[in-house]
Amino acid sequence: MNKLRPTINALPRRLRRDASCAIVVALAVAALTGCQETDPARPWWYQPTQETDQADRELFLEELKSDNPKIRFEAWNNAHKVSPDIIVRVGILGGNTDQAIAHAARQALRRMVHHAARPGQPPNSRQYITYQLGRLLRICRANEVRRETLNLLGIVGTDDAADHIATMLSNVDLRDDARMALERLPGPAATNALIKALSTRGDFELRIIEALGQRGDKLALPALKQRAADPDRDISFAAINALSMIGEPAPEVFSPDRVRSMSDEELDQLVDAFVRYADKQASRIWFNFTGREEAHAIYLAILQRTDAPHHKYIALQGLGEVVTARDVDVILPLLTDDAPEVQAAAEKTLSQITGFDAYPQITQAIEGSTPHQQASLLRIAFDRDPARCKTLLNKYLQSESSEVRIVAAELMGESDDPSFAANLLAVAGEETGEVKSATITAYLKLADVHFGRNQRDDALNMYHQALELADEHALRAASLRGIASVGSLDSVERVKPLLDGDLNVEAGYTLLRIAKARQTAGESAQAIALLEDLLTTRPASDVERGALDQLRDLGVDAEKYARAEGFLTRWHIIGPFPNPEKTAFEASFFPEESVDLAAGGRFRGQEMAWSKVIADRRPAVVDLAAQFDPNTDVAAYAYTTFELEGVEKVTCRLGSSDGVVVWLNGEKIHANNASRSLAPDEDRFDATVTQGENELLIKVLNDGGEWGFCMRLTDADGNPIEPISKGK
Repeated sequence: MNKLRPTINALPRRLRRDASCAIVVALAVAALTGCQETDPARPWWYQPTQETDQADRELFLEELKSDNPKIRFEAWNNAHKVSPDIIVRVGILGGNTDQAIAHAARQALRRMVHHAARPGQPPNSRQYITYQLGRLLRICRANEVRRETLNLLGIVGTDDAADHIATMLSNVDLRDDARMALERLPGPAATNALIKALSTRGDFELRIIEALGQRGDKLALPALKQRAADPDRDISFAAINALSMIGEPAPEVFSPDRVRSMSDEELDQLVDAFVRYADKQASRIWFNFTGREEAHAIYLAILQRTDAPHHKYIALQGLGEVVTARDVDVILPLLTDDAPEVQAAAEKTLSQITGFDAYPQITQAIEGSTPHQQASLLRIAFDRDPARCKTLLNKYLQSESSEVRIVAAELMGESDDPSFAANLLAVAGEETGEVKSATITAYLKLADVHFGRNQRDDALNMYHQALELADEHALRAASLRGIASVGSLDSVERVKPLLDGDLNVEAGYTLLRIAKARQTAGESAQAIALLEDLLTTRPASDVERGALDQLRDLGVDAEKYARAEGFLTRWHIIGPFPNPEKTAFEASFFPEESVDLAAGGRFRGQEMAWSKVIADRRPAVVDLAAQFDPNTDVAAYAYTTFELEGVEKVTCRLGSSDGVVVWLNGEKIHANNASRSLAPDEDRFDATVTQGENELLIKVLNDGGEWGFCMRLTDADGNPIEPISKGK
């Protein structure tokens, strides 16, 4: 504003009397003439324009000093609304002897600075913040405040901040805070400030060197290269490490000859730096052959010099990016290294070799190699060119080494080339153990190739051969899955014997899928015959369920198999009724008085209805727990009707969980207040039936856990009596 005063004074008296107008005109003139304030670091939008601004700032400072923690919190939490003009005063307050006030002031300082320097602010805002923080650093003597100030300068400071921060590098208490701030601060000034501080010897010089490496600024290269040759080994190693982080070419420091001449201790300390440097050279743009050759030479030098697994591993990882066919002889011995991670890295590196001459180089190396090397090289050659490996794989399938034979078989399986099938089958017939397993696995994969090409007869023949040869459960199960996918009746007689053994479930599912395939093909009669034959073998429960479901889809009465064993399959159920402490065993509920399937009944003010269930599995269990909720400490009723022809006496065979009461034609004929798991035929009792329709009512209790029942009818000798189940 001082530069505007001559302009204002030159205005007519009438205008000068009007202060508001004078200010407006002065600002307009300043805008047009490019006039600026005397403090160029202060953005125009930070200028106080009213006396109340000063009062607000004073109030803010007083609130930070308040004894009331809520007032202090509100003050620093809203510090971003206060002009940065008072950064210095707030910062000084951060050194207050009252720790609560000091904490609030430092929180306010952070909030003010971060808000004023946030992205999107005018360009000179950060310059002004830097200026204010620099003043605070000079004026304040409290180290906690200085540390906070250095941290903020490192985060939001401009290039000018470097000079302010550098003044603290000579302060023993604050120099590490200054170093870290310079490490973060962008721009060449910070790098130059760190370089100037390199004259400080001792541990702090090592930390300065590390900071230069972390910055990655090429300006530090000359100084770091000079210290890389320092007779002090700690200084030299620190400089080498820093140069590797920068990654600019420095062949005079990172030479392969230096690697070869290192002691074991030196190599252990510097190998990571040399690999990091080589990685950066290798990753430069693809046409930078010099950098790639330099990296290549360093990796090879490390591999030739070291015995440490970690060194070999990281060198191989890097070499993979620049490896050539010429490196096979160097890498080959590492395929049999004692460390598994080195073996894996060597194999991967060989697989990354590029160039037209790579395949012959790799295949030539197989001859004369150890079995483990041969196995690895076979994988690599196959990955590069599967088509050219056919002769090679057939040859090494006959190797004396079981490891090589296994790998050859595995690769044949991955080839998608069914022409390998004959050799695999021949070897599988002669081998045992792991080799036999590998060859059959590969053989099955090639059978899948036939199937995928719709060559179903060829595929089926191979699945049959594998099933006959395989000893392991997993391989026989895989053969059955292949047979099931083809779905041919030609497989039935091969599969049926397996229903009586450890493959009974897999064999059952295979026959289900064959039946489904025949049904899909319109051969319903064959499907029904197969399923009914399967049910006679008493297959696993899930297989039986699948067979019954398929028969139902085919229009067959799926209940007849359970009825043939005397089971009652159609029921109506109602519940649940309360059964606290098994009291429902003696209690009577409305179904015991009369059964009205249409009307249901009323219990404790609520209507209850009968629902129909069909139990067609063997045993024909009615799962009450799946039908009712709640299903613990409850009871339910089941009702059915049935007819028997020419029979007066029957033996009822019942299983339940838990207790049970049975009425036949209104007469209680059985009761067992048991707590038990469901076991078919556990309760046996005789009953007299009438000619025509008989009514059966069962009350089943549950204490907890499973809840259900099943019931069937037999003669005195246990022979099933098939009921004519009405179930209304």
